Amino acid sequence: MSDLPPPPPPQPGPPAAADRFAEPERSAAGHTDPTTPSDLDPTDIDASGLDAEPLDDRERKLDPRMVIVWRVFGGLSLLFPLTALSVAGYLLVSPAPWAVPATAAIVWIIGVTWYPGARYRAWHWRLTDIALELRYGVLVHRHEAVPYFRVQQIDISQGPFDRLLGLATLQVTTASASGSAGLPGIPAADAPQIRMQLLARAAVAVREQPDEVRDAV
Repeated sequence: MSDLPPPPPPQPGPPAAADRFAEPERSAAGHTDPTTPSDLDPTDIDASGLDAEPLDDRERKLDPRMVIVWRVFGGLSLLFPLTALSVAGYLLVSPAPWAVPATAAIVWIIGVTWYPGARYRAWHWRLTDIALELRYGVLVHRHEAVPYFRVQQIDISQGPFDRLLGLATLQVTTASASGSAGLPGIPAADAPQIRMQLLARAAVAVREQPDEVRDAV
C-alpha cells in the first residue's frame, strides 16, 4: 500500500458565471460610438475604409442633379394650389376670366424652369478652419456658418428620389438656436467621407474648447 503513487492534485474547476462574463462586460463598457463628435477620435477617419484625404477650403457647389430634384418637387408643390387658384379665378373674375389661369401658368413655368437653376447657381458650401459655411438663396441671400465645436450630430438622409439619382443630404444638428442645418445635393458615394471629416473636425474643435464651453456643448 505504501508503494501507491500519491493522488493527483485537484484541478481548477470551471470559472464562475461572473468570471465568464466579466470580460465581455468590460468590452461592452469600453466601446465608443464614433458618431458623436465628443467621443470621436480624429484618427478614426483613417480607419474608416474611405478616401480620407482632407477636403480643402475651396468653395464647392452642389451636384447638378439637384436641379432635377427641385424641378420635380417644385412643379408638384405648385401644381395643386395654382390649379385651385386658376379655377377660382376663372369662375369669379368675370371681366377677364383667363387672367388668373394665365398668370398661374406663367408662375408654374418659372417655378419649374428658371427658379431651380437660379437656386442651384446660388448654392455654395465650403469647409473653413473653424466652421462649415453655407451660402444660398435666390430672392433672399443667406450666409450660414456652423462652428465645428457646436456640431452635435450629423445624419445622412435620402428620400426615394434622392436614392434614384444617387444623392444625399447631410443634416447637421448643432447646439445653437438654429438647431440644425442641411447640406443637400451631395453625391451619395461622397456623403460618408464628408460626414466623417466633419465629425473629425468637430471632435478636434470640441477638445480645444475650455471645459465650461465643452460641457455646455
